[in-house]
Amino acid sequence: LTGESAEAATGETIEAEAEKTILPLQADDTDTVFRQIMDMATRENAFRHVASLWQSDADLVLPPYFDGIDDPVRFFSIAAARASLHAAVLEPDLLVVINFNLPVVCTVRLPGTSQQGFITIEAVTADDRFVFFPGSGLTRYLISPDDLSQYIVGEMFILWRDRLAFDRVI
Repeated sequence: LTGESAEAATGETIEAEAEKTILPLQADDTDTVFRQIMDMATRENAFRHVASLWQSDADLVLPPYFDGIDDPVRFFSIAAARASLHAAVLEPDLLVVINFNLPVVCTVRLPGTSQQGFITIEAVTADDRFVFFPGSGLTRYLISPDDLSQYIVGEMFILWRDRLAFDRVI
C-alpha cells in the first residue's frame, strides 16, 4: 500500500514513514541482500509486520505453541484469526499481488539452497515494483517482479482487516 492508499485502507497515518529507508535493488545485488536478510525473514516477523500495517496497537505476541505449527498455511490462518484479520492463501503469482495491492507475505528461498524465509510485500509502486520488508529494522527494499520471482517458492498469504464487516452481510 502506498502513502494515500495505506492511510485510506487503515484510516490512520503511519508516523514512522519518514524514518524508513527504501533501497532499490539491482539484479546483481539481490542475492547478497537475500543472504543477509534470511535470518530475520521469519514467518512470525512477517506476520507481525502485516498486522502492524492493519492495526496501530499491534504489539502482537504469538503464543509459544505457534512454534509447533509446521504448516505455513495453518500458521497464517490461525495467527490472522487471533489478530482479527482475514487470510487468503495464493499460489505464487506476482501479477495477483499487483492487482490486489494489499500486504502480502511471500515464501522465499535463496536459489541453490534449502533455506526458506518469509518477506512482506507492503507496497506496489506506480511502475509495478514492490517495496518489501525483510523482517526487522527500518530498511525496505524496492525490487522488480522479474527479480523477485526467482526467490518466490510455495504459497503467498494476503492478510487484511475488513473494517466494514462486509463478510457478515447476507
